[in-house]
Amino acid sequence: MRPFDIVALLVVAIAALAVFLPRTPLAALPRHLPMATLLVAGAHLAVAFRPFFIPVYGLALLTAWGANPRRQGSVWMRRLAGITGVAALAAGGLLAWAFPLVTLPAPDGPYAIGTRELVLVDSARAEELTPEPNDRRVLPVRVWYPADSAVGPAQPLLSRDRARAFAGALGLPRFVLDHLGATATHSHPAAPLSAREARWPVVVFSHGYGIGFEGQNTVQMEALASHGYVVVSILHPWESLATRLPDGRLAVPAPEPPMPGGADSARVMATFARLGTERDTAALVQVIRDAHAVRDLRPSMDRWTADTRLVLDELARRGTPGAPDSLFPGRLITDRVGIFGMSFGGATAANFCTLDARCAGGMNLDGLTFGEATDTPMPRPFFFVTGAPNREMHTLFFQRATASAWSMTVARTQHIDFTDFGWFSPLPAKVGMLGGIEPARMHAIMNDAVLAFFGTTLRGQPFDPGRLTRHADVTLTRRTP
Repeated sequence: MRPFDIVALLVVAIAALAVFLPRTPLAALPRHLPMATLLVAGAHLAVAFRPFFIPVYGLALLTAWGANPRRQGSVWMRRLAGITGVAALAAGGLLAWAFPLVTLPAPDGPYAIGTRELVLVDSARAEELTPEPNDRRVLPVRVWYPADSAVGPAQPLLSRDRARAFAGALGLPRFVLDHLGATATHSHPAAPLSAREARWPVVVFSHGYGIGFEGQNTVQMEALASHGYVVVSILHPWESLATRLPDGRLAVPAPEPPMPGGADSARVMATFARLGTERDTAALVQVIRDAHAVRDLRPSMDRWTADTRLVLDELARRGTPGAPDSLFPGRLITDRVGIFGMSFGGATAANFCTLDARCAGGMNLDGLTFGEATDTPMPRPFFFVTGAPNREMHTLFFQRATASAWSMTVARTQHIDFTDFGWFSPLPAKVGMLGGIEPARMHAIMNDAVLAFFGTTLRGQPFDPGRLTRHADVTLTRRTP
């Protein structure tokens, strides 16, 4: 919480207890305390309002009303009112702590950052995840790019409408994620593309499955853009947290089929455990196939890989001077690009880089590699990243890669640490969804990883392992063919 939030909570709580708990209101306190409480609450309402603080404002009014000696009433009624009000205030304070206003870390590159949103339509591909036979595949994407100066206001992390859609999709009260709509990024929609380079390297990102969205790794997007990359993040509809389509429909993931029960569940858990112990190549391939047999995600992998192809095709087409819906015409390098993703998006990056020669280098942030990459050694430079619980997950793919490969493990991490979610709320850390590494340290590691790797694969810069190994939580291995 912000300091003013804490001050308002404490002032109103102290005043309420002073007024309602003693047998005689304000017996030992100055009479102007209720007025001071109203002033503090009113100032907070005017400059820092959040729905969580409605109990604070209500209790301030109740305290001022109850401080009048002519309204003393029953001692026990006053005490009940005071205790109830303070409990409501505590609940509001707890929610404000759980869903705090966020300040994302500032990128450290030499460029300001611009951003744009696009909607791409694949008219040749039917949407397989809706019952309407005439639906085409629609892809919202967000672009971050280097700018010479920050022009206009910064873009919020989410619109208020989308923040409320996210809350609804997660089964939460609609207002609890409003703080994400009030979180400013460092990106500016009105900023033009920088003129300092004639053509800019492109990096494409895919989010995690289900609860992911295109802005889930905004810290890395802004870091890359500030260092001279055009970053395109794909939102894969119907398999992301909540997507507002151009026709107004809200696309949310379909309910997952139930996991196998009883003895089958134990077999599934044993299968995943074998990822950390199996060393035989053929056996590891079978372990991966067994793991994905729980739910057949091959159609999703094919769909997300096709989405990535569509984005690159559209960037090339729109980058042609004279195109009616052009985007940075003549300014983008689209025949050699970087591809990365988190979780299922990381698996998509590996699959795409196995199949498509436009991938100059790919990175998988803690995603179980499968698809074509299960059977085909990685033919292009690739960077495998895992958290401590999954440290052996990429061993097979790293060891048999036919191009340069890197394997990095980050200690004190869980799967969700590889997103911005650690900034959004302290709750994931409290329930064990995060591994204990501080968000600022984690994002410094991930920023260094993407900048070092794409600097090598897209800009031809020497790879500096010390940029990563200087972090105490990092273990890094490199192999060359």
